Amino acid sequence: MLRSAINYTMDKHAAPQTLQALVTGQYLKEIPTDPFLHQQKLALHFGESLLGPGQTVTGINDVHSASTLVSRDGTPYDTW
Repeated sequence: MLRSAINYTMDKHAAPQTLQALVTGQYLKEIPTDPFLHQQKLALHFGESLLGPGQTVTGINDVHSASTLVSRDGTPYDTW
């Protein structure tokens, strides 16, 4: 759900710089809770997003858990 809310970038022609911008712009009802930390604390990934041919913007383009825990298969939750 949160990743789809980043459609903000296409609508606003600017990438969000904070999760609060997604709430303020009514793309999210509230900042989601990290399922492992049970807090509104997420690891934000900043990068370039393509708007059109030759046109990019930099901002939040993905989110991950901020947990330092590791899953049973050995992958860190913060990579999910």
